[in-house]
Amino acid sequence: MYAVSPVQAERFYLRMLLCHRRGPTSFQDIRTVDGVIYDRYKLTCQALGLLESDDEWLRCMRDAAVSQMPSQLRDLFVVLLVFANPSDPAALWAEHGAHMCEDYQRALRPDDDPNLAIARAVRDIDDLLRMHGYEWSLARYPELPQLQDFAAFLQQAHPESPRNRLLASEASYDQEELITTMEGLATANEAQRAIFDTVTAEIALPQERRQGCYFLCGEGGAGKSYISNLLLAYVRLSGRVAIAVASTGLASLSLRGGTTAHARFKIPLRVDENSTCNIRKQDQLGELLRAADLFIWDECSMIHK
Repeated sequence: MYAVSPVQAERFYLRMLLCHRRGPTSFQDIRTVDGVIYDRYKLTCQALGLLESDDEWLRCMRDAAVSQMPSQLRDLFVVLLVFANPSDPAALWAEHGAHMCEDYQRALRPDDDPNLAIARAVRDIDDLLRMHGYEWSLARYPELPQLQDFAAFLQQAHPESPRNRLLASEASYDQEELITTMEGLATANEAQRAIFDTVTAEIALPQERRQGCYFLCGEGGAGKSYISNLLLAYVRLSGRVAIAVASTGLASLSLRGGTTAHARFKIPLRVDENSTCNIRKQDQLGELLRAADLFIWDECSMIHK
């Protein structure tokens, strides 16, 4: 029997069923459990108890909801979808969807439809998923709210859709959250303040005069993520683009708006001397990278040389 990647969701779960059920007579028969016909193979696997419990991911979201911003919860939700492959994403959304929409809910005007907040959060989640590659989007998760379900709300709020969704996403950070982050500069020690001042002075120069590339080294807990998020907030508050990546999915969670370097720069998983990043000069990602005033790469020394 051929191997199938979990990325090919329904084929993967069909293969799982074929490995655990004897003598199915049809595609409908293999989706039937105790007389109930399920719409998808994944739901059938759940009914048979073939999938692991999502309790760990539910606890992860609950813990994060206590102290994390809504945008950070959306980042975490996408990381779980991509890297943890939860068996029931709809349960994660049902419990924490409201938390992920809170910033947009607060920004609504009195005459706005409450669904607009959900629409904007769903759009952000779809954008974050697409950062992980062409095969990723909310369409892979039919049990979750879909972008097309909220098209009317988004069109009403933004009659002219932006040409570059990546740039639009970078411009959509909650200003109050950024200001709150910048207030943390008051607690910076002398070394952290020196790093902040050096990098921001470089950013203030005309682009053709910038030459700075800085390597920040320190032990765990020294404040590397703290100063990185201050720099990201500083650039984004001024309406400019700051790109945050990390060598691993776990490390990317510590950066506001962070994602993996492989996803953002389209780095091949297997590299050799002839490998290149699949970025075209005139595509949306190429335009985003050219517009950036700051790149932060966490754990850059861990990437394949």
